[in-house]
Amino acid sequence: MNKKPYLFPIVIILVAIISMLFYKKSDNQGIQETLTSENRIVVATTIFPLFSIANEIAGEKITVINILPPGASPHTFEPSPNTIAELQSAKILFSIGHGADDWTKNLISQPELDDLKLVYVDDGINIKSIQSENNVTEINLNSTEEEHDEHGSEDPHYWLSGVNGELIAKTIELEFENLDPANKDTYQKNLDVFLKNLETVNQNIIKSFATLPNKSIITHHGAWFYFADAYGLNIQGVFELAPGLEPTANDIARLQSAITSKKVAAVFIEPQLSSQIVQSFIGDTGARVGVLDPLGGVENRMSYIELLQYNAQIIENALK
Repeated sequence: MNKKPYLFPIVIILVAIISMLFYKKSDNQGIQETLTSENRIVVATTIFPLFSIANEIAGEKITVINILPPGASPHTFEPSPNTIAELQSAKILFSIGHGADDWTKNLISQPELDDLKLVYVDDGINIKSIQSENNVTEINLNSTEEEHDEHGSEDPHYWLSGVNGELIAKTIELEFENLDPANKDTYQKNLDVFLKNLETVNQNIIKSFATLPNKSIITHHGAWFYFADAYGLNIQGVFELAPGLEPTANDIARLQSAITSKKVAAVFIEPQLSSQIVQSFIGDTGARVGVLDPLGGVENRMSYIELLQYNAQIIENALK
């Protein structure tokens, strides 16, 4: 039989080409299926603690994006055109309100974000008045009445209480149910797990603080009253009740007096705020120094629960 050996390589090449084409088609189909499966509902949050809580409840059903960059302060943040573009796919924007992230009002007024729903997460939470916070305004707030009104009279830092964190989580879960009823059971299950873990952390912090010999502290700005009430601390003074309201020389003298008369053991600064005045003050008092973080989203504070645990540990170490 007269064989044609040159045909064999040609057959091999043809088989290889056909196989590659088939593989490519299957591969593209697989990629398309993956993209389709990840085409989730999108929601947004203004600050990292809300992002973390929403993520815990969303699981794999909803994509959560966060607006505030790590290290930035929500009080002074200004949204950019990129912020608006990022939010165009979102259905809900979860906000703290009460002066913390009021720039959200301008955001949702943009024509591109007509369909974006703004949800404040304060349902069921008792919002504190700045004027009533342990008379701290008498210690160091030197602003005029007009300046105080400009910054607001409500304390928006309610997320720093773990008890309030539970209420925030319930508000977010209910919104997820309304947004995606088909996965209601998943969101309820995720909420139950989160609440159980958070309750354990709350109780552990309360127990660890209960044995502290001294619970009097001074903080950088007025962010820690909810935390103090939840876990049994005594805030004897703050440097800034609101961002930009820096103490005068007389206010500094009163704070130094408070350290002696109230037996304040520690002063706490924050990474998001300028600490030049605070550092100078600390050098004259000999008080212990700690760095509290109200926002997180960085190493060792990559979840809401980790944020609470981090701040509790910093305070406990300083007050032991």
